[in-house]
Amino acid sequence: MPIALGRLSRRASSSEPAELLLECHDRIRQHMRGAVALSTASADDPAVSATAEAVHRYFSVALPLHSEDEDASVGPRLRATPLTGEAASAVAAMTAQHADIDAALARLLPMWARLASEPASLAELREALISDTMHFDALWAVHLDLEERIVFPLVTARLDDSTRADIVREMRARRGNTA
Repeated sequence: MPIALGRLSRRASSSEPAELLLECHDRIRQHMRGAVALSTASADDPAVSATAEAVHRYFSVALPLHSEDEDASVGPRLRATPLTGEAASAVAAMTAQHADIDAALARLLPMWARLASEPASLAELREALISDTMHFDALWAVHLDLEERIVFPLVTARLDDSTRADIVREMRARRGNTA
């Protein structure tokens, strides 16, 4: 059941914000697969601790950076362009959905932290873990689809080269990579 982290795709070195955001989405999906596997793992599976630790680390450290990319860098710049109808609604929903995702995550993080240090607690946590993980996964399905179908194409179509370069610089700076 360990999470196969693999390598970053070619997108990770892109100079386009939409590509970098899609790379983050790949990692979200990857860690969600780990979270789902964890919720249904055998209580004596030796990978419970390592998987819980990896899932907890990703969602507590990397995910907040991705949310900030969207809320502080992408959203405000798109709202500054003339958006109407579905485009305007999608950009507003992108940020609004983060509140529900964060609430679900607040319930899951303590469980993952406990499983990382006490894998035997899986049996005790299983019911809540399954329910909360399914809810979290459903929130992600809606959120990722919205961004990939509507928001990220707007980044490429509506923002000029200089603005997109600024977003990439901000994203990299959040991660300590100013290159």
